[in-house]
Amino acid sequence: MSLILVPHGQSQANLMRRIQGQGDGDLTDRGREEARLAGERIAEIGPVDVIYASPLRRAAETAMIIGERLDRQPILLDGLREMNLGALDGLNGEESRTRYPE
Repeated sequence: MSLILVPHGQSQANLMRRIQGQGDGDLTDRGREEARLAGERIAEIGPVDVIYASPLRRAAETAMIIGERLDRQPILLDGLREMNLGALDGLNGEESRTRYPE
């Protein structure tokens, strides 16, 4: 058995260098292309039995794009959600250091 881990494609928050945590954002066009390319690469490796993903939009969309290429419907699991980063969600690095220097 093999396990292939794929991060979600570039999101709007990634583009703005914002901390995402459980904040839910969309993929950019580049992120969709990254997912498409990941699906192509995975298809070259061999058959895939199942795709699991976080239900957050950026991860679910990445998994759906990959799943289209592999003819698999992703299974979305709450247990795969990113960590809750609380007050840091949505902040960039400078904002987080200014607001929470400790």
